[in-house]
Amino acid sequence: MGSQSHKAIYRGIFIATHLLMQLAFWVDEGYYDFRWMREPGNWIVYTLYSTVVFTVQAGFYALFYGKGQPMWWKGALAFTAGYFIVIMGLYLSYLWIY
Repeated sequence: MGSQSHKAIYRGIFIATHLLMQLAFWVDEGYYDFRWMREPGNWIVYTLYSTVVFTVQAGFYALFYGKGQPMWWKGALAFTAGYFIVIMGLYLSYLWIY
């Protein structure tokens, strides 16, 4: 189980981030339809969101687990914690604006 490399963990976080963002945009932008993919502006926002979420998740993994033995559960925890941090940041910025 511990034979994975850090590169494989980052790749897993990257793929999981994009799958989660696809689901979020399918629900939010496309109203349960994939026609949102036809609009270039939606892809710009998708790229921005995915990049921010992945950067936070990868940073969380590097900060807390980058020096240790790579294991899949550490990547899963970094994925969950990073996504939670981004969602809480968006929620707090919403409360601050409104």
